[in-house]
Amino acid sequence: MTESKREQQRSALRVRAEEVLNLHPGETPTIATADVQELLHELHVHQVELEIQNEFLREAQVELAHAYERYADLYDFAPAGYLTLEEDSAIVEANLTMAMMLHLDRKALVAGRLTRFLAPDSQDTFYFHSQAVFSGSGREVCEVELVRSDGQRITVQMESTFTPGGQRRCRSALTDITARKQAEDSLQRLADTLEDKVARRTAQLERERALSDSILEHQPAPVLVLDADGAVRRHNRACAAAVGSDFSLYQGTRGWLELVPPAERPAVEDLLARLAAGETPLSHESHWSHADGMARLFHWNYDVVSDPVDHSRYIIATGVDITALRSAEHEASRRLVEAARMQRLYTAAELGSALAHELKQPLGAITMFTATARKQLERESLERDRLAANLDRIAESAHFADDVVRRMRNFLRVGADAEPAPFDLTAAVERAAGLLAMRAESLGLRLRLRPADGIPAVRGVASYVEQVLLNLIGNAIEAMEDMGAVHGDGEDIVVALCRDGDEVRVSVSDGGPGVEPGQADRLFEALYSTKAQGLGVGLGISRGLVESYGGRLWVEPRSPGGVFHFTLPVADDEGSP
Repeated sequence: MTESKREQQRSALRVRAEEVLNLHPGETPTIATADVQELLHELHVHQVELEIQNEFLREAQVELAHAYERYADLYDFAPAGYLTLEEDSAIVEANLTMAMMLHLDRKALVAGRLTRFLAPDSQDTFYFHSQAVFSGSGREVCEVELVRSDGQRITVQMESTFTPGGQRRCRSALTDITARKQAEDSLQRLADTLEDKVARRTAQLERERALSDSILEHQPAPVLVLDADGAVRRHNRACAAAVGSDFSLYQGTRGWLELVPPAERPAVEDLLARLAAGETPLSHESHWSHADGMARLFHWNYDVVSDPVDHSRYIIATGVDITALRSAEHEASRRLVEAARMQRLYTAAELGSALAHELKQPLGAITMFTATARKQLERESLERDRLAANLDRIAESAHFADDVVRRMRNFLRVGADAEPAPFDLTAAVERAAGLLAMRAESLGLRLRLRPADGIPAVRGVASYVEQVLLNLIGNAIEAMEDMGAVHGDGEDIVVALCRDGDEVRVSVSDGGPGVEPGQADRLFEALYSTKAQGLGVGLGISRGLVESYGGRLWVEPRSPGGVFHFTLPVADDEGSP
């Protein structure tokens, strides 16, 4: 309070005191002089006391004014809006924050009712809130929407308490929670969106799981899911078909290993240990016993997957029943061997005339030298040197005939060396070429061998490889004979060997008409032949023999001059380091 206001209050009090004395003039007492002096002294003391008290009052009034100003600042600039309301919602008092909240002047706000600023859908909420407050139920809280002067809506939290006294009023604190509500709404929308996505993703995962389960169950091949210890975690129904019994008996156990024959079980155990150590992928073949007492042969492919949640490792095993396939392979191999044997007999028949011609010369020489030796023995003077020379010639001719017969006998031997084994390919080429050399020479053709140095042993059946060489060299001779290609000095037929990585390649080339590109693929078809009297089986059998040992047989299309190549794998102990 200012000094001028306090001076005005004192003047007003003086005037009122004089007016009171004037109303009662006869009541002024008569006082003696001594008493007057004492009374004046007392009055003077009392005046001093009053002045001191007045000073204290002024200081208290100043402090009260400062406190009021601080309260007014706190009230007006509080973060929440404050209202004093009548029971009919008339606004008695409002702070500046409340006025600013509604974008109004405080005087305009105090002159109205709060219901004027309530949104229509908040009227009922405020009504029930007001009823509860004025019923004296205590502190009440609600949320309502207010409409600002610019038409924008804001959401406020309204906390009200009843003010006891003669006037029925309540005090309300209103906090603008628009941003919080918007954030809550945004969070709720995000939560709803996330929940919807989770629901849709969960449904999708369930569909995918159902699909994967259906795919797993409908797989014709048995599929096992094993843990790191080899126990069954999942399996499909093909597993039951593979063993002819209920496979769920092995769920959660390693009992399925009892299906594997004891002789094969250690290899399976070792493979599981390698998979558990992280070595993947792996494959092997093993038998499973069947309820009918027969064993089934399966080719198994193994892989390892990790659970992304707990990082557990699982082994996925997929098996293919190859029992019928392996049986068919054995049958095909047997038929191939039988076809090779028949083809060898056919080739032997073709070589018969050449063999007869080849034996005729040494046998004639033996007869002639024997007759000469007999005549020398009948003479009186025995020429020992000439007799010994004739006997040596007889022995040479006999050895030559024996060698021819031995080569033919070795060629016709069937089944003695049917199992693949390492053998000297260069020696096999020389033996095959030796059987056809005389036939080639009789036609004026030259059969040349070009072996390379350091040719290692290969794996296969030597007699069958010789059969392949006889087919290829014989075809080369026939091709040149058919076109009349007889040269005096040229290397008409060449058999060359060379190493090609982990294989050895044999090439048979001739100066015949060659092979057109369109014929190359058909030459190895059954019953297809370019020769008038050909059966069309020789090249097919030859390719089957070579491929059964892991090699290849093909023709190089060119004209003139045909070239056939075949390869055989180097024996294991002769392979590249």
